[in-house]
Amino acid sequence: MKQRAVSISLALAAGILAGGILSACGVPEDSAPRPLSLEDPSPAQDFLPALPSISAEDEETVTIYFDKDQEDLKIAEILRGASKPVVPEDILNILLAGPFEQEIEEGYVSHLPGTDELLNTRSEDGVFVVNFKKGSRLEELSGLQMYLAAGQLVLSLVDNSDIQSVWVEIEGSSVALPSDNGDLARPVRREDYQALVDQSFPLDILVLPPFPSPEDEDEIQADFNQTG
Repeated sequence: MKQRAVSISLALAAGILAGGILSACGVPEDSAPRPLSLEDPSPAQDFLPALPSISAEDEETVTIYFDKDQEDLKIAEILRGASKPVVPEDILNILLAGPFEQEIEEGYVSHLPGTDELLNTRSEDGVFVVNFKKGSRLEELSGLQMYLAAGQLVLSLVDNSDIQSVWVEIEGSSVALPSDNGDLARPVRREDYQALVDQSFPLDILVLPPFPSPEDEDEIQADFNQTG
């Protein structure tokens, strides 16, 4: 009988000790026995690192231009967020990244090359120079598509920065861009693409010749050398 009393005392002491340990560890004690569940535990969650986000205080809204529906000579505005301070290179990268998947489904299109076809940029006397790689999509464009691409580029850059004009090159060779008044062999400005944003602009005065082929450029250069 004495041995049984000792066993019960030891068991009570062990229980008290275990309860103290659990309480110290923050594990709640049950007031009554709890049946064990034989069901599978809830599936493990994948804890992925959160993607970096831009806070509202550090973000600025910029206006990017894409072609919409390709049914008329107008381009549409899309708003994007960019980190402050916004520089022309940021605007260009956002533009060349193109429309999002949902925007594509809604009819938005970009005629410009992708970011991987950009060689470099620089600023010269207030002119922002965009230099693309050879073989880029820009060389495949002509006429209306080239005009829309140029409008996207110029309007997006000028409307979101202190840039006044844009000059385009392909690996250092200048490119004459089509405008409201035909091809311009000079830096182009916002007013050269009023037809794309001004609903009242008379479209019948537009001059959109085909984009010159390499053979045409050689002939133009030869004529220039003779006259020079």
